[in-house]
Amino acid sequence: MTDVAINQETKGFQTSAILRVASVASTYLLAVYIAHTFIKYLPFKFAPAADVNPIFKTLEAWSGLSWVEPDFRFFTGGVETLAAVLLFVLGLQLIAALLTLGITGTAFLLHLAPSASTASTAAWRPKPPSASPSPPGLPGYAAKNCRGWSARCSSTAS
Repeated sequence: MTDVAINQETKGFQTSAILRVASVASTYLLAVYIAHTFIKYLPFKFAPAADVNPIFKTLEAWSGLSWVEPDFRFFTGGVETLAAVLLFVLGLQLIAALLTLGITGTAFLLHLAPSASTASTAAWRPKPPSASPSPPGLPGYAAKNCRGWSARCSSTAS
């Protein structure tokens, strides 16, 4: 073999090793991100009060299934915990990826359901302040009915 052929083989090996390291590193970085996201929301899944996460209560009312809150919320938290752990177990990462795909896909579809998404976003939306007497020096202050961040307000008093 000539020196040129050996040099080209060495370059090929170095490039291959760098790509292999980059592939493994990116896989674990993605696993860390997914596990972090699942673990960050676990307190909302295992909280004793349903008021912490109104989405499951809304899904229960929308679907008519009595087991959605709290049973399905606890089940979802358990599956997310299992997926977060399996992401770092060699040989079981494919199963973890499939679990993650199922969890994310189900959440995506349930959040897109028209009744569920409208009701759950309404539960998180701040309520408009109730009418109160005008502060001194600001007549008609409480007579305006403003919703959201809109600059347009309709006057309710004449």
